[in-house]
Order: sequence, then structure tokens, then C-alpha cells
Amino acid sequence: MWHFRKRIGLWGKWIWWGVNRLHLIGQFIVDFYAHSLMLVIELDGSVHNSNEAKEYDENRTAFLNELGIKVIRFTNQQVEQYLMQVVKEIETVINEIQSSSIN
Repeated sequence: MWHFRKRIGLWGKWIWWGVNRLHLIGQFIVDFYAHSLMLVIELDGSVHNSNEAKEYDENRTAFLNELGIKVIRFTNQQVEQYLMQVVKEIETVINEIQSSSIN
């Protein structure tokens, strides 16, 4: 995760957006959370591939969605191999959230 944050060079923007790392919401710890955007960014390693983990993640996402929090997920492999695409997708989601909150 630290590799992700350092390499994309968005730390200044993340601070601006109020992104917190390893944040507790209810009974769940999320990888990154921007309260002002009501956005969770999850980076999933191979441990998330089991059926049990997938069910846990689905339940956690449903809980967060009920609170009005949008969840976006990326695998560690996506971050390592397609970093700029991941960054663009995060920025697109943030822009969508910001533009919808204006309307």
C-alpha cells in the first residue's frame, strides 16, 4: 500500500481530499477513506481470493454502501502493473463524486 501511495505522487492531493489510511468504520478497517468524499479505496492482495474473503468483502461493501460510502477496489496486481490506469480511475470516481455533490 505504501508503494502505491508513494509512486502515484498523489500524497498532496490525498491530504487535500482528507484520505486516511487504515480507518475504522463500524467494525471494519478500510485501507483508505476520504470522509469528505464518502469514498473507500481498497487494495486487495491474494488473501481476498478465497470464497470466505469474497463473502466478507461483499458484506463489508454492503454495510459501507448503506452508510452512503462508495467503495472502489483494486488488486495489488492492478496497482503494480497498471498504476496509471488505477490512478486515473480513482481520479474519475473522485471527479464524479465532486460533480454530483455540486448538483
